[in-house]
Amino acid sequence: MPVYLKAYETSFRSERARAFARTLLRRIARCTGSTILSLL
Repeated sequence: MPVYLKAYETSFRSERARAFARTLLRRIARCTGSTILSLL
């Protein structure tokens, strides 16, 4: 049971990290896009 819980916790943490990275990338892309538009 503890092994199963540990595996679930690891997958949950990686899922949160993936969602965080996706949000960060989207924010960076939006800032970059607005910067490029303002430079044009």
